Amino acid sequence: MADLPENIDWTAGIYQLETSDPVLGGPDGIDNLQAKQLANRTRWLKDQIEKVVSGATSIGKAIKLATARNISVSGAATGSASFDGSANANIALTLADSGAVAGTYTKVIINAKGLVTGGSAMVAADIPALDWSKIITGKPTTLAGYGITDALASSGNAVSASKLVTARTISVSGAATGSASFDGSANTAIALTLADSGAVAGTYTKVTINAKGLVTGGSAMVAADIPALDWSKITTGKPTTLAGYGIVLPTQVEAEAGTDNALPMTPLRVFQAIAKVVGQATETLFGWAKVATQAQVNAGTDDSTFITPKKLRMGFSAYVSGNGYITFPSWLGGLIIQWGLANSSTSGITTTLPLAFPNNAFKSVAVPINAAYAVGQVLTTTTITVTSAGGIPGCGYIAIGN
Repeated sequence: MADLPENIDWTAGIYQLETSDPVLGGPDGIDNLQAKQLANRTRWLKDQIEKVVSGATSIGKAIKLATARNISVSGAATGSASFDGSANANIALTLADSGAVAGTYTKVIINAKGLVTGGSAMVAADIPALDWSKIITGKPTTLAGYGITDALASSGNAVSASKLVTARTISVSGAATGSASFDGSANTAIALTLADSGAVAGTYTKVTINAKGLVTGGSAMVAADIPALDWSKITTGKPTTLAGYGIVLPTQVEAEAGTDNALPMTPLRVFQAIAKVVGQATETLFGWAKVATQAQVNAGTDDSTFITPKKLRMGFSAYVSGNGYITFPSWLGGLIIQWGLANSSTSGITTTLPLAFPNNAFKSVAVPINAAYAVGQVLTTTTITVTSAGGIPGCGYIAIGN
């Protein structure tokens, strides 16, 4: 007796024996057709199962992983949970210590994550001209992604699976919260949200931190929080008046009374106090005297001020010699009188004046020396030209100008 031949084949249907079918045995006999078709199907199913067991074919979905995997978080926070896909997993997250000692500080150091890594008491050198500056260090980084490593199946379990039959939720709790759906078909990322630290959101000049470097409270800075400062630290906003520093100034009545020994005096109050007891000097009254300006001296109309020797002398000058001059101030017209000796001839000889007239040459007079001949002269602002009818070689002259 021989076995029916078996082929790896999935027959679309199983033949139904009919009443009219003859009895016929053998490999291709009608009586063996149904058994042959079922045997082929069985052989086909066995082949598929062997491929799954050997790993040649991947299972599309599985209820759970054959080997539970450990999903862990590291870096800025730590935590882990065992996960085999049969249920959701929860990771209790614990932030790593930032290096700061829990306490209250007026000066803190933070990292790129905004975590306080250190704190100390503020000193004068920390305040740059009473203007705050922000210190930023380091570059932001991202948390490592999660990865699932497939393992060889044992005891008939699938070697690998494309995804889980039921997607599972992976969540993080504790110092931060977050979750993501995961079915193994692709990588997943969890967006973490830090838990509230207990601080009320806002802007504070003084903060309290915990051992994780998280701010747990804030308040306004008080005078005791600011160290003793050197005056050089105050570079802006300084008052420019005594009143700006809260120093009370005396009234005119207080200044004139002259009895207070605590209030400071301004130039105005000093003047008022002196004026109260010392009046303007006159022809009959002793008092203080005001010096006249040069304009008042030149105008000659003011009768309440006094002329100093310098202003009285202003504009006067003289050169006393055989050839000389005398100048008068502007309030006397700025006149200049010059004199000297000049050569002369019938054709005229030009002599330079001792001092050039700045503006005008008005008049000149020439007199011959030891002779009675008529002479003539031409006067300019810088020279005098003298002619003599008798050719007498010398004469004296006076010239007037301004």
